[in-house]
Amino acid sequence: MNCEKQDACTSKELLHYTRWKLREEHIGREFCTSWDISHYWKQKLRKAWAQDSLELPDIYIGKTSLTELLRHGKYAAELLKEFVFEEVRENRFRDRPSRKRCLFAFPTELDPRTYRSTIGFTNLDRTLIRIQPLDGARIHFGSMDLLDCNLSDYEELTHKAAEYWAGCELANPRAEALLEGRFRIMEIVHE
Repeated sequence: MNCEKQDACTSKELLHYTRWKLREEHIGREFCTSWDISHYWKQKLRKAWAQDSLELPDIYIGKTSLTELLRHGKYAAELLKEFVFEEVRENRFRDRPSRKRCLFAFPTELDPRTYRSTIGFTNLDRTLIRIQPLDGARIHFGSMDLLDCNLSDYEELTHKAAEYWAGCELANPRAEALLEGRFRIMEIVHE
């Protein structure tokens, strides 16, 4: 992505949980979401992310455990959802940042602890930072509630995706912000 010029800009500050090892000297520095694929998508493309999220007794169907079959189904459904959401964005909402290349953040209006708990992060593996999108950065606010659709058929997935890309209010307690482009680290928030 070219970080020199994007379609929209805003000076609204956002919060972001990161695994970056940041120090005080990073405050005020500018960064850009110049990666081809985000950390989020790299994780989604690894089947292992579904391994720890489902624990069942060892029941076998033939030579395959039920747990393994369900993990595979969960993995496939999650990937399908993300690909459908990206397809809808590319076809109908091209001006929105891609979930494949963005930095995921959330509005400062939301309580960080509640947000962290909602997405399953701990304060042990993430650092909270306050960031400021810079001129040209593209931002989209979508409701995470619309992402809970893995068991939906294709028609319902495309409907949920269109709703997601249409946007949501910042006060929505399940709002997430997608940022693509340049931003500045304003503060390392000590929770």
